[in-house]
Amino acid sequence: MTDLQSPDFLPGGARYHDLPGMLAVAAPQATWLTGEKEIPQIVTQVYHIEKAADAVTINASPTSSRSAAITWLLESK
Repeated sequence: MTDLQSPDFLPGGARYHDLPGMLAVAAPQATWLTGEKEIPQIVTQVYHIEKAADAVTINASPTSSRSAAITWLLESK
C-alpha cells in the first residue's frame, strides 16, 4: 500500500481514535510528531497517565521537519 488515504491504512482505526489513538498506544516510548499545531488530546492523556508527558515532541513548523526529525533522532538515543 502506498496511499495514506487508502481505507486499508489502519483498518478499524476509526474505532480506536484514528491515528491519534495509534500514537497513544506508543506510550511511554519517545514519539515525535510533525504537521500538527498541538498534540492530540488522547495522546496527551495517555502519556500523562504513563508518566511520560515529556516523551512526546511536537514540531509545529513543517517547513523544517526533515532537519528537525534528524536532530530529534540523533538526540533521543
